[in-house]
Amino acid sequence: MISFVIFFLLIAPLTILFHEFGHAGMAYILKADFVHFFIGSGRERAALRVGRIHLHLHTLLFMGGQSLSEKEDDFKAWEKVLISLAGPIMNGVVAWGTSFISYENTVIQLAIWFNLWLAILNIIPFRLGRKKSDGYVCVEVIMKSLGARD
Repeated sequence: MISFVIFFLLIAPLTILFHEFGHAGMAYILKADFVHFFIGSGRERAALRVGRIHLHLHTLLFMGGQSLSEKEDDFKAWEKVLISLAGPIMNGVVAWGTSFISYENTVIQLAIWFNLWLAILNIIPFRLGRKKSDGYVCVEVIMKSLGARD
């Protein structure tokens, strides 16, 4: 039981943080003018700014996240694809790296599998209402750059 409490209070928020950090880090590398990343949902509880990076923490930390970045000269299509892929790739790297710690620990297993699940789920192109998966964003950007219509 304690493993699942640790999962919801620590592992899930950290996994989401790593995912969004992947997006934010790539946007930063690609010279975004600013990068905002939001962890959780509900009311904003804390905010931290370091240079061009803004971190926003919300009440329900395990309930998703989002990264937003802008650049005066719009990102090129390939840059948008890299930014979109960076989140799932980060989760894949975290899952792989975590697997070297102690596979017999339930919390570690939950961290590995949740990171892997988040990476795979976000690569699949799908849309739920206005929310788009990272894979959907990649396909959308590629189709638009090839001249396909909506």
